Amino acid sequence: MTPPPSTSGLKSRRARPNRTSGERDVSQPQVRDQTEPSFHNATNPINSGEADRPGQYLTGPVTLPSGTTLSIDPDAVLLASSDAADYPPDGSHLTPLLSSRGTSNVTITGGGSIDGQGAPWWAVIKAEKVAGRPLSPRPPLVALSGVHNARVDGITLRNAPNAHLALQNVDNATIVHTTIAAPADSPNTDGIDIKSSQHITVVDSDSDSDSDIADGDDNVAITSGPGAPASDITVAGCRIGVGHGLSIGSYTGGGVHNVRFHDNVLTGTTSGIRIKSARDRGGEVSAISYVNLAMTGVPTPILITAYYPKVPADGDPAQPVTTTTPYYHDIDISNVTATGADQAGQVVGLPERPIQDLTLRAVQIASRTGLIVRNAEIDATATTITPASGAPYLPQSGGEVHEEGQS
Repeated sequence: MTPPPSTSGLKSRRARPNRTSGERDVSQPQVRDQTEPSFHNATNPINSGEADRPGQYLTGPVTLPSGTTLSIDPDAVLLASSDAADYPPDGSHLTPLLSSRGTSNVTITGGGSIDGQGAPWWAVIKAEKVAGRPLSPRPPLVALSGVHNARVDGITLRNAPNAHLALQNVDNATIVHTTIAAPADSPNTDGIDIKSSQHITVVDSDSDSDSDIADGDDNVAITSGPGAPASDITVAGCRIGVGHGLSIGSYTGGGVHNVRFHDNVLTGTTSGIRIKSARDRGGEVSAISYVNLAMTGVPTPILITAYYPKVPADGDPAQPVTTTTPYYHDIDISNVTATGADQAGQVVGLPERPIQDLTLRAVQIASRTGLIVRNAEIDATATTITPASGAPYLPQSGGEVHEEGQS
C-alpha cells in the first residue's frame, strides 16, 4: 500500500503535560506524561496562521484507560493524522484514533469535534476498487472493545477513514447528543457499528444539524460473532441522513435479539429498515421492532433479506440447514410512513428456512412498485402500500401475505 499523503501544511508544537489523571480537557493543548497512556507525539495545536480557525489539535492514536473522561470543548477540533505510518497494525485494520480496550467507565464528551480527515484514505480505497486490488487497511475513528460502562455525549464525529464509532463486546453504553457526518460516497464509513454488545442505547441525537447520522455506509449496523450475541439495543430519536439505513447484519452468527429502533426520521438513505445476512455468516435474529419511523426519499424502505450482498432470482434451490443458516423471526414493523420510494421493499427468506412471524402494523408506503415477498410469511394490519403501478404485494415462491379481514 502507498500510504495516504500526510496532512499538508500543518505545523505543530509540543503540548504541555496534563496535570489531571482522570480527565483530559482538549480545550487546551494538554497530554499526560510519557509513563501513562498518552496522545501519540502529544496533541499538537495548529498555529492560527496555519489552520482555518484556532482550537484545532493534530494527533495520532490515543488510548483511553479505565476511569477516563476525555472532554473536548465546543470550540475544539481533534484532527486525525492522515499519515498511515502513525497507525500501527491492529489485526486486519490499523489502530483506531481513539480506543479503549478491556476497561470500564470511559466517557468522551464536551461538545467538540473529532475529524478523521478521511479524504486521502478514501481516494486510495476508491482507486484500489477500480483497479480490482485488495483494499488497504484503515483506522476507525473511535473504537471501544470489551468496555463496561461507556458514554459518548455531545461529540461530533466526522470524515472517518473507516467506521466512525465501533463498539465490540461492550456492555452498557450510551451514545447521546452525538452527530456523525461524512459524504455519501465515502467508502465504508459506517456511523455506529455495534458488534456482540449488550445494553446499548443511542438516543436523542443533536438536533442542530441537518443530519445526525450521515455517512457512506450503514448509519447504524448491529452485528454479532459466533458465541457472542448482540442484544438489548435501542436506537431512538435520531435523524438519519445519507447512508444505508438502520441495519442488522450481515454477520449475525452469535444472534441478534431484543433490538428496538423507534421514533427516528430517515431522509435520503438508500434503505430504511435493513436486515441482511447470508448462508455463510447467519444466526438467529429475533425480537426486533421498528416503530414510529418516518422516511422521505428512501428508495427501499423495507429491505429484509437472508442473502448478501446480492439476492438471486426467484427459484434459488434449498440447501441443508447449518449453524450459519440465517433464521429471522418475530420482527415487528409498526407506525411507519414512507414517501418517495422506488420500491416498497423486499422481504426475502431462504427456501430452507423462511422468515416467520413478521408483522406490518399501520404501515403506509407510497412507492413506484410494491413489496416483494419470497420465502416469508407476513401478517399485515391497517397497512397500505400504494404503488404507482402494479400490486401492493408481489409474492414469489413461498411468499404469503395475510391482510386483516381477508382470507
